[in-house]
Amino acid sequence: MPRRAKWRRDGTSASPKMIDLRLPRLGRLQAPSGVVHRAAYELRVGMIRECWALGGVWGDAVKALRARRIDVHQLYTAKQQGEPAVRALLAEAGAEPLSTLIRDYLKQTRAVDTGKMRQRLTRFAASLGKAPTSAAVTTASVEAFLSGLIDQRTAKTGKVPAKGSTINRYRAVIGGFCTWAVKVGRMPSHPIAGKRVEKRPEPHHRLPEMTAEEYRGYVACASALRPDLVVVLLLLLHTAPDVGELLSRETRDVDLTAKRITYRRTKTQRHATANRPRVVPLPTLVVDELRLHLAEWHLDGAEPLFGMVKRSDIEWLHDRAAEAIQRPMLTLKDLRHIAAIAWVKAGLHIRLVQKYLGHASLSQTMKYCDYEPDDAAMNEMADRAAATLATSLSPSQSAP
Repeated sequence: MPRRAKWRRDGTSASPKMIDLRLPRLGRLQAPSGVVHRAAYELRVGMIRECWALGGVWGDAVKALRARRIDVHQLYTAKQQGEPAVRALLAEAGAEPLSTLIRDYLKQTRAVDTGKMRQRLTRFAASLGKAPTSAAVTTASVEAFLSGLIDQRTAKTGKVPAKGSTINRYRAVIGGFCTWAVKVGRMPSHPIAGKRVEKRPEPHHRLPEMTAEEYRGYVACASALRPDLVVVLLLLLHTAPDVGELLSRETRDVDLTAKRITYRRTKTQRHATANRPRVVPLPTLVVDELRLHLAEWHLDGAEPLFGMVKRSDIEWLHDRAAEAIQRPMLTLKDLRHIAAIAWVKAGLHIRLVQKYLGHASLSQTMKYCDYEPDDAAMNEMADRAAATLATSLSPSQSAP
């Protein structure tokens, strides 16, 4: 084993001194200093300690130094030029932790909902091994991840491959992340651009409907198993909230006299309309169930409307009811679509449907325009409109 260089009386050493430090939460760091003068050596040691104390991109640089992806001289030179130079050094060395890139991307993106983006990017990063860096994001790694995706609803059983639409959503999220990283100079090349990773074919997809017979069977099964939770499923089917949004309601959000319920989105969103409340009408059958629920639990004021309900119980009950009507792939999210389709088929104006769903733009709601009322319903609406107009006119105005 070679002997370590020692300092001479004049403050120099016969060969470049090896830096040997122990840093909090990191452990031992060994790296050649590249200098033979003691003053220069002390400067570099102090620089490493300072970078580690600062954390963030500076801490990432120390980790890269410890992993020998960069050397002390490169880090020392980049630090003199500032943070952008350090980021560029890490990107060039492929040494920047992927978790750091994802964190910064989610902070800067203007997407409405970053929750699913975070989930998909984190899942992709986990597929690359322990503590992956930006260098691990290649065309081959992205293709391998997308090809290996499975439907999460079957993860514990048969592990069915994910559908083309699901894979394409992951591809879009990863592609957007890579576009940003390349644009800001934190990744050298884009692994997806130029059709390096092809889109998967998607069959024509219609949002799920529910027939009257299926509806009766679904509610009957839920009533037999957990009659206390039927009101939750009815609200999901008739007022189209997200599950988390419904479970966060308070008793004062319900107006049984006016037959209305007020919703507010609970997701972390940056859009200006993200937390704008919306008032949705309640059908009579739901009002009756809600009245019984309030009386049974003696709820009033700001008390949680469903504080006694666990989401896992709702999911379990929904799965049993969906199996009873032979629709096992039906999800709780699908109940929101079923409610919207029922509104459109009933002849509600698309702007009202947009308002009840809480969509920020009409384009989000237009996907339900495939479900128009049938001829009989259209004729009934036309007759009703004519009758309304006729009764609004005075006898003299309506006379021929």
